[in-house]
Amino acid sequence: TSKMDRHGVEEEDGTNNDERSSSCVWSRRSSKSLYSDIDSLIFSTDELHLSDGTTTNNNNNGNDDETNTSTTTADTLNSDRETVSSSSVPSQSLFNELSDYVQYLREPVTTIPQLNAMLRDYMTRNDISILLLKYYASHPRLTKYTLKTELKRMSYAVRDGEELITDPALIRHRYAPQKTTPEKDLLFRAANQSLLADAIEALSSETALIRPQFHVTARATDCRFFIDLTNYRVRCDCVLQLTSLSRDERWDMGVARIRVMFSLRGGPCYETEIRELDVPLYEEAVLARVANCLRKKRGSMLNLTKGWWCEDRIGH
Repeated sequence: TSKMDRHGVEEEDGTNNDERSSSCVWSRRSSKSLYSDIDSLIFSTDELHLSDGTTTNNNNNGNDDETNTSTTTADTLNSDRETVSSSSVPSQSLFNELSDYVQYLREPVTTIPQLNAMLRDYMTRNDISILLLKYYASHPRLTKYTLKTELKRMSYAVRDGEELITDPALIRHRYAPQKTTPEKDLLFRAANQSLLADAIEALSSETALIRPQFHVTARATDCRFFIDLTNYRVRCDCVLQLTSLSRDERWDMGVARIRVMFSLRGGPCYETEIRELDVPLYEEAVLARVANCLRKKRGSMLNLTKGWWCEDRIGH
């Protein structure tokens, strides 16, 4: 049985069973992402009626016991709903937060340097260069993953001396693990979307580019790899589609273009930077609709969490 490593790459045979063609949704999230994984768990608002603070019973046939029981049940449900409502972010407040977030992304002159400083601090503080070198050194099957899976769905160019190779079939044939040096093979292990994982991780927080409180995910819609075997480095230029909400209510809010580079010469070096942010100006009506959807999803999540807790307590 094969298993997935921390970058979503299948270790056993170098392939990923989840074929996502040219796009990949990065879901390597921290525990801070409270609302990031609940799309498949959300009830419809018709089932929850989170905004409704009253419950009525129309089936009272004059039985006082039934009336008392119904009143008690209604009071309990109303109490639960009030708890959910009070815990949810008010729609106006959420609208303002969402508006501030979009405006933040629409000011690249100040936002991009801030995010790049955040990236540099994260990479330095966590010794990502050393960790990546150890990771790729201990995962030889990643070369097969690059050549078998990624090469056919992304753009690759290889510089080998004076030669620039862009033909996928030639790259696959010439740089099979048994036909190249260990150093060059290490670069091919890194030349796939696993190279983006730490950059995405660094950019995912409630104050960064990819904000879990707004259900934002980053989907790589275009990746171009340049493997420089002469200078022993691999570079990836990637377009990240920033998307909010669930698959049924998807809001493609804008794109970020980033560059990631991993080099072996002079010691391992991992560098990443945001090069461009492109987020359009949205009308208030659009932001209000998105904020309302987010509020309902948060309320649904809180209701589900409470239900799981009660069930766990009853079961024990």
